[in-house]
Amino acid sequence: MPKNNNMLKVNNIHKKYSNEAYPLQGVSLEVEPKQTALIMGRSGSGKSTLINCICGIENKDSGEVYINNNLVDYTNNDALNKIRKQDIGIVFQQYYLLSKTTVYNQIALTCDANERDIDEILKELNIYELKHKLIDECSGGQQQRVCIARALSKKPKLILADEPTANLDFNLAITSIELMQKIAKNMGSGVLIITHDDRIVPLSDKVYHLEDGKLNLQKINKKSAL
Repeated sequence: MPKNNNMLKVNNIHKKYSNEAYPLQGVSLEVEPKQTALIMGRSGSGKSTLINCICGIENKDSGEVYINNNLVDYTNNDALNKIRKQDIGIVFQQYYLLSKTTVYNQIALTCDANERDIDEILKELNIYELKHKLIDECSGGQQQRVCIARALSKKPKLILADEPTANLDFNLAITSIELMQKIAKNMGSGVLIITHDDRIVPLSDKVYHLEDGKLNLQKINKKSAL
């Protein structure tokens, strides 16, 4: 495939769980550098499955994924792990944080960022005072922000976020998305967010809707008030 200006290109992904269920039926999408794209849809429509297929947590049945113009080889574990470490920052819906580890160490263990950069992100997300606190001493909303900080501290080429604002109030939700966008623009990265949160639609550049395994690009009103 010739090179293009996409940080992420998903080409005709199919994923089947049973003879009756087709979560993904020929899904294709593009996210350009400095662009924020949302995928919306009802629960069970396959949104998280799509994110998992992109980062290789789940195996897709067919289709191609390009990250930073490079075709991802999901059969090569070393290459895939390198992409996850260097190119992708993932905000998991389930967090996947180590309960007996401090907030700072959660982040430092997964990236090469210096302490000053990590501190800045913690301050932006209003969790700097939790820096030396254990994860199991943090609330659900605080843990969600730690997960966001962990992904952003890598300064990745692609940020994948699964319901990153689900447990956050309005101000923190907007702050979190704007911080993702700020880092993405500074790095020339792309942002893809799975969400039910209508509050962040006006902040996005494009919105896809996933229904019955198929993805459609929706019109958005950038003038909508937050």
